[in-house]
Amino acid sequence: MASFDGRYVVRGGKIQALEGEAPKGFIVVIGFDSVEKARAWYDSPDYAVIRPFRQSSTKSRIFIAEGVAAQ
Repeated sequence: MASFDGRYVVRGGKIQALEGEAPKGFIVVIGFDSVEKARAWYDSPDYAVIRPFRQSSTKSRIFIAEGVAAQ
């Protein structure tokens, strides 16, 4: 992740639902400089090696969401 300029924005912590149902477990948000870098990380050979371990040990959903970094 670091080699694609990825950084943790949110990682774990207590979840407080204000509207709707809170997700179970942990939330992880990883920030990248661009959608292209996020996709390059996800499709990289390095991540492909560890992806099966994550997939077999967790139930997760992964999204890429475009946005603007907070200033």
